[in-house]
Amino acid sequence: RDLDFRGRGGKVNQSPEKTGAEERKTMCKKFLMLGMLGAIGVAGLAGTGTLSYLKTGYHTASESVRSSVPIEWEIKRARQMISDLKPEIAKNLQVVAREEVGVQRLQEEIQTKEELLAKSRNDILRLKGDLEKGGVRFVYAGRSYSEDQVRDDLANRFKQFQVHEATTNKLNQVLTAREKNLDAARRKLDEMLAAKRELEVEVENLQARLTMVEV
Repeated sequence: RDLDFRGRGGKVNQSPEKTGAEERKTMCKKFLMLGMLGAIGVAGLAGTGTLSYLKTGYHTASESVRSSVPIEWEIKRARQMISDLKPEIAKNLQVVAREEVGVQRLQEEIQTKEELLAKSRNDILRLKGDLEKGGVRFVYAGRSYSEDQVRDDLANRFKQFQVHEATTNKLNQVLTAREKNLDAARRKLDEMLAAKRELEVEVENLQARLTMVEV
């Protein structure tokens, strides 16, 4: 038997074979933990927060566990994390560029429509004021119009104004949503770049440690 019970105190002496097995079991648990942390780190690349990119063996594993891992393995793993981030960064750069173009076009379109609305509002107020003053004939741009013609023109202009105003309001709502998307894409890009820089610093530090060990 591996266990030898002695006396009433219940003290247990483990055999050398058992002790070696326990040590091997402990080391397996450590490497299994690091493997799980690596999976979490890679999966985090698809997330949106900085913590998703920083859940690696370098930041979540304890120093006692990390000390049992070869430095070369840590360097290789950090470089792999950087490689995994690069396509995500490139993709998010495209998202930012696309949103910036979309926001700029919407801003220009809204500005144009608001200028037209301002002109239409002034024309409507002018016609309305002329009708309130009274008169039989009204002259605009060298042409004469009856009161009924002016009233019909005023009604049509007001309907068009309402349609254009509603369209402009919708465009402003779209612009607000696009601006929020742009801000979110920029924040995500900043988080990715920060994670990449941190990993690069980690590689430099690990490389320095490896150099010191080899000396």
